[in-house]
Amino acid sequence: MRILLIILIAIMVSGCAATASRGAMSRANSNFLKGDYTDTIAISDRALRTYDYTDDEKAELLFLKASSYMKLDDIDATVSTMKYIADKYPDTEHGYRAIQILSRVNSG
Repeated sequence: MRILLIILIAIMVSGCAATASRGAMSRANSNFLKGDYTDTIAISDRALRTYDYTDDEKAELLFLKASSYMKLDDIDATVSTMKYIADKYPDTEHGYRAIQILSRVNSG
């Protein structure tokens, strides 16, 4: 009985963490769409430090961060974040998008 209780608690805790990590991604997306770019950066940073994400999810959060920097006209931060995404996550959708953006920046 005690082992069953421990297993149930472990399942509940892991489920809560997954819900919280999805919530952080949702908040970052929502704030970006509302134009709150500074908060999008903060939420993305906090989420990446706090939760375990897949490479696709990490790349998406970082892309939101880079896009927020772009909207704030912080070109150096935009380019460095895009380079990080392209180098670290080239096989993800957002890695590919970062590579495309950087190639346009470098050719122009």
